[in-house]
Amino acid sequence: LNAAKECLQKGLQINYNIMGDPAISALNTKIYTNLGVIEDLQGSYSSALEYYVKALKISKLSYAESHPDIIDLHYKVSSVLLAMNKLTEAIARLERLLEHNLEINTMKLGSVYYTLGIAYERGRKSAKAVMALKRAILLWRDCLPEDDQG
Repeated sequence: LNAAKECLQKGLQINYNIMGDPAISALNTKIYTNLGVIEDLQGSYSSALEYYVKALKISKLSYAESHPDIIDLHYKVSSVLLAMNKLTEAIARLERLLEHNLEINTMKLGSVYYTLGIAYERGRKSAKAVMALKRAILLWRDCLPEDDQG
């Protein structure tokens, strides 16, 4: 992962040398997102959060709030906040994501409900946790081929 991180950071530098202002480059959105994923996998949640927020800021320059890339970045931020045990922030972001549920594909929507259920459970909101987790299961079941839904 460290080699991948080095390559991505070099990509940022090259992009900066070519584009000048890295904040305007859509390529940097992908680079920051991938750096966030690496930091997340390594348990460096503060760094992951920083990279995801940078990617989100750049993406918002080009896309509407309901765009799949924006939704995915909000989900990643929420997941990192949950990992950092910032339950109130994570729950608020996840609940806001559900306002865009018509734009979220079924698998991702199931993941949002699942993560929200985990956040509720950690926050000792058992009834809400059960409802969110049941919703996740139903959504994921809908994604299975018919003969696997038994």
